[in-house]
Amino acid sequence: MEWDRQSLGMLLVGGSITGAGVLIALWLLGVRFSYVPILLIALVVLVVIGAAVLIVSDYQATRTGP
Repeated sequence: MEWDRQSLGMLLVGGSITGAGVLIALWLLGVRFSYVPILLIALVVLVVIGAAVLIVSDYQATRTGP
């Protein structure tokens, strides 16, 4: 498998959403960490960066052609 921008963007978005889901699940189960809000904000930023990578790579792929 070749690592292009779309693969990296999908991995970044998917991994960040999964990590945020795990943190929220732990929080709902009563496990409290003082740094969870900071981690959630960082994961949201990573999701936005991953989405931007996907948008840019799709734009470049459609602009240059197959």
